[in-house]
This record gives sequence, structure tokens and C-alpha cells, in this order.
Amino acid sequence: MKTLSIILILFFTLSLQANEDIAVVVSSKFKIDSLQKSDVNRIFLAKKSHINNKKIKVIELKNASYKELFYKQTSNKTLSQLRAYWIRVIFTGKAKPPKQVESLDKLLEMMAQNESLISYIPVSMVTDEMKILYKVQN
Repeated sequence: MKTLSIILILFFTLSLQANEDIAVVVSSKFKIDSLQKSDVNRIFLAKKSHINNKKIKVIELKNASYKELFYKQTSNKTLSQLRAYWIRVIFTGKAKPPKQVESLDKLLEMMAQNESLISYIPVSMVTDEMKILYKVQN
């Protein structure tokens, strides 16, 4: 019975996150208030590495359930198209894919320690130390 309860709680938690808007976030100390969709696309596909002359680094949660929605909405790419894109970009030496972080806690910790990081997370996970620059509507 306890196992079933845990499974149901996890299912409902994941369902809520899957139906939630996604926020592109930076440190609250970063000196910019918003981004356009085209900027988000260029940043997360490693075509743009600076915002207001400040270097930024993309990190993302490994195997995030909302990754496909994020890239479909911002770049019009499926996950298989995204993998093909990164293979091509890596092969040509033009850029590297975003750093993958194993857990949401680790991602939040890294963002709190480094104001040059940018990522995307469910809106409900945004902390006071973060600033939302763009929202992907689910």
C-alpha cells in the first residue's frame, strides 16, 4: 500500500510539472529583464553566448520531462532533431551542447552560486534568487 501511495504521489507531481509553464531563468543579479523568443532560441542552440556583453553559460536538467516542450516551442525542434543538430555542431567544432545536470537541486544550487548561468525550469521551481526572462506556455 505504501509503494502504491508513493507511485501515485510521483505520478501526480510529474503530471503537474508536465502541464506547467516553463521559465527561462538567470540569477536575480543579472542585468536584463527579458528575452525575445529568438534570443532564447539562439542562446540554447549555442548561437549566442553573451547577453549585454556578459558571457552566459547554459545548463539544463538531464532527462527533464519538459525538455521536449521547451525546444519545440523555442526552436521548433523535436528531441531527435535536437540530437541531430548537436551531433552536427559538435562534429564541426562550432559549439558544445549545454551542460547536463543530474538533479533539479543541483541545478538550483549551481544557479545560486554562478550568476552567469541560464537555464529553463518549471515556473513553480523559480526561487527568489532567480529572474524569469522568458516563459514557454504549455
